[in-house]
Amino acid sequence: KKMVRYRECLKNHAAAMAGNATDGCGEFMPSGEEGNIEALNCSACNCHTNFHRKEIEGESSSWNCYHSPQHINRIGRKVILGHHHKNLIAPEAFGYPTGTN
Repeated sequence: KKMVRYRECLKNHAAAMAGNATDGCGEFMPSGEEGNIEALNCSACNCHTNFHRKEIEGESSSWNCYHSPQHINRIGRKVILGHHHKNLIAPEAFGYPTGTN
């Protein structure tokens, strides 16, 4: 059985305002005993485990893929892509500014 660890919280609290603000929670700390539903929430930030970066023992992390310079668009916003980078829709399709005139 591989060991699973949840790391920093990645929840973007400013997503509705097209911004980026995380709470800085550095590592998941369960709110309750293992096996209880409370253990799925972090006692530090109160977010569910789904918002924390998952690290599985023996598997390479895709974390670097999300934070490499090639994923920052022309106006400096980070663009988070799916695991396989398919079905990507350009920001222009949604009416977002791209920094070109």
